[in-house]
Amino acid sequence: MRNIEFRDVRNATFECRPTSTLAQGQYDFIITVDVIHDCAKPVDVLKDIRAALAPNGIYLMMEPNCEAGRAKNIGPMYALAVA
Repeated sequence: MRNIEFRDVRNATFECRPTSTLAQGQYDFIITVDVIHDCAKPVDVLKDIRAALAPNGIYLMMEPNCEAGRAKNIGPMYALAVA
């Protein structure tokens, strides 16, 4: 939130809350970063996000592409994930 306030951006908000509380059809753009794989019910979360998007809304999801074992995940992206 501080970055938005600092940059004087008036047409965007950051929200951290259950997807089940999102207003339906109201969001032009929703982004989740490193979230969905940790959800207890990811399909329900994705359904909520879809319902919350405006008719031409966009959903951007960023998820890590990892191997099952740690040895194959060593590198810059792994370092960011566990930092």
